[in-house]
Amino acid sequence: MALGLLFNGCDAPQRVPAPPAAGLASAHEVIERYNANAMRIDRLWTRAVVELKWTDDRGKHYEQGDGNLILIKPDRVALSIGKLGNTIMWAGCDGERYWLFDLNEAKTLYSGLHANAHRRDRATRYPLPVHPLTLLGLMGITPIPADSPAVLAGAEDRGDGDYMVEPRGGGSRLWLDGASARVTRIDLLDAAGQTQATCRLSRWQRVAVRGLPPGALPWVATRLELTMADREGSMTLFLSDPTDGREGDRIKDKAFDLAHLTKVFKPEKTVDLDAIDPLQAD
Repeated sequence: MALGLLFNGCDAPQRVPAPPAAGLASAHEVIERYNANAMRIDRLWTRAVVELKWTDDRGKHYEQGDGNLILIKPDRVALSIGKLGNTIMWAGCDGERYWLFDLNEAKTLYSGLHANAHRRDRATRYPLPVHPLTLLGLMGITPIPADSPAVLAGAEDRGDGDYMVEPRGGGSRLWLDGASARVTRIDLLDAAGQTQATCRLSRWQRVAVRGLPPGALPWVATRLELTMADREGSMTLFLSDPTDGREGDRIKDKAFDLAHLTKVFKPEKTVDLDAIDPLQAD
């Protein structure tokens, strides 16, 4: 389901910052360290094993496969899922549009505009649990505005980190570990500040970035578990061999080119996710 763009949308509820416990870095220091790591990653190429569960008007679905997750900040995403060497799904986006090629039985292309993705009547038509651009935000590599409210996360906040941060601009809530400055959990919020989805991040690995020495290499989570709050649906990503993709020129512009992908996959049916009639198709 398209959930809107992370760090954009509603204004987050304001909270009063709390002083750190003895020996714990301040929230400002933790956010600075988080941002330093995030800004070292401008692109990402990884191998991926994907598990998907979702429900639509045809019933419950489960899909598992392997492929690649490819990202270029700020708005290009490609996620391929395959079995036995054949691509069965390809989700992605560029700066304007997002799409999904479902290449199982009926080869179908779903596509829509980012500008309409926040509308619930459009969002629920996207078959997968998460909008491609939101997936980039769930990686824990998007910088947080330095003046974002942060509080010590107590038991009442049901958090997994030492600090709960609500980035300026709203739309999300993050839990940061005070020792590592890594995000352990991200909640996506609706306009009323209620949780729509939760992503838990773990198994952090270094990203191979050309030109950086080993001690300066950034970190990325290689296990992401996304669960929906308002409907049945989940996605788990297991990532490996994270790199910036520059070695071997692994990241190609055509991976984010809808016209090129359409020629390659040759869908038999297209569904316009922005159409007034949810069943409208060519």
